[in-house]
Amino acid sequence: MPKLQRRLKPRTSLVLGRIAAHLPQFVGSGPPPTGFIACDVDLYSSTKRRARLLTLPGRRMLRRVPMYFDDIDFIFNHRFAGELLAIEEFNKENPLIKIDRWRGVRKDRVFVEQSWLDRMYVAHDLGAIRRTSLARAASDACSLDEVSA
Repeated sequence: MPKLQRRLKPRTSLVLGRIAAHLPQFVGSGPPPTGFIACDVDLYSSTKRRARLLTLPGRRMLRRVPMYFDDIDFIFNHRFAGELLAIEEFNKENPLIKIDRWRGVRKDRVFVEQSWLDRMYVAHDLGAIRRTSLARAASDACSLDEVSA
């Protein structure tokens, strides 16, 4: 892995090892906000542990975090096991953060047939979204009177 580590940008960190052991330490180190998560861990238990990144105390994340799950679209995948079950259980256990399919991910894409698009999800931080407010007053440039005219 030293060769891979040398290719990374200075602001990038590579953490290798068991998720259960490294994830709390990683979150505790005050990393920048999570902006993307790739889940290539294959198993229900590993996916479940990986999703803890979104709920650990001290975690930082964008309001909407794109996620990629590599093992959800084979004939033997279903929502009763594996990554899909881990996602379903995560959503039941966490009222303020929900993982859902990325609706509209194919919109305006050049290569809409790419299969990886079916594996894209989004973690929505509903608490942060709810606290969002406009920094300016709402515009009154468009009124219903103008629309109906």
